Amino acid sequence: MAIIISDGNGTETTTNEIPKGNYTLNEEKTHCENNGKVLSYDSNTGKVKFSFIGSDRCYLYFDYESSIDFLGIKISLDAELDSSGASGTKYILSNENGYSFEGTDPNNYICLDNRTSGTCGNDTVLFRMIGLFAEEFSLDGTTSAGTKKLLKIIDTSNYGDTSEYSWNENGTNNWPESTLYERLNNSCLDNIILVIGKYNENIISKIISAKWHLGGASESNLETLTTEKLYTEERNTSAIYGSNPSSVYAQVGLMYPSDYGYATIGGTTTNKSSCRAKELYNWDDSSYSDCPNNDWLFNTQSGFLINIDGEWLLSPSSLDSIYATYIVMTWSVFQGNEYSVKGFNFPVRPVLYLDAGIINIVGGDGSSSNPYRIN
Repeated sequence: MAIIISDGNGTETTTNEIPKGNYTLNEEKTHCENNGKVLSYDSNTGKVKFSFIGSDRCYLYFDYESSIDFLGIKISLDAELDSSGASGTKYILSNENGYSFEGTDPNNYICLDNRTSGTCGNDTVLFRMIGLFAEEFSLDGTTSAGTKKLLKIIDTSNYGDTSEYSWNENGTNNWPESTLYERLNNSCLDNIILVIGKYNENIISKIISAKWHLGGASESNLETLTTEKLYTEERNTSAIYGSNPSSVYAQVGLMYPSDYGYATIGGTTTNKSSCRAKELYNWDDSSYSDCPNNDWLFNTQSGFLINIDGEWLLSPSSLDSIYATYIVMTWSVFQGNEYSVKGFNFPVRPVLYLDAGIINIVGGDGSSSNPYRIN
């Protein structure tokens, strides 16, 4: 097997390893001498699947992508930091288990009103884009209708509320039966639809009932999990407590621990690779302060987490029925201690998925003063 990588500028090099990250398989150039087929390429794991009859020799060509077409606009991938530690661009996506916005304050604001530019008509329709992901969705709320690209967005201000909520007033971490799930997918969703409907009712039909993964770490192994391992654990159908479900279809949820981890770009002392290799439980280590300090999902907490210890995340504990995961104001992802799902209240930021296949960006620059607008 020969592996050839193009750097995007016409230069090709041969390597012994299948690349990971911002690469695509060049299907036009890739070929096998004896009619073997390359079935798939996973850029996250660097794995390729083949179909052979007998022996064969294959030539795999990969192209590096420095940017992608994101809802009709070009956005840079994995921009380098400048000498001050700040990113050289405000449009940064990382291709790791989906395209995630990263950095201290990327231009990822999106307003769901009916304007094409300028400030958002109402703060309650101002969101930020977590990223673009391939995810299952449902038309009836219970069964999968397939997988499609979905735009994941997060509220910017506790949805205009200063209240804090328990994860579940009933005391267990069964998410579909929790009071927070009920609140998000009823009164909160009704409010979102009501407000959006005043500005751009066409957006309402783009809110997707998506699959939310309910796998989670235990209080003990959380201390060992990096961002990528948390992503895997969230989707591990065995990482649940008792008879809790491993997933649910819903229109509103919360961010995952891995969303928080993938949002950092790192800094000059601790770069992004080192942040990815560090357990999120231990991000409160002062030598890793570059990780949360250059993570927009952490930095934007300060707008509503005043004198509050943390923020609820989606993932329930897989070891104990009374705990779920949260971000503490000392930067780390935590679980347990005295903060049970019933015994403590945190603010929340509702998260939605929009159908990325039928929307395009038609205006704005993604800044808070001129957020993106979609058709």
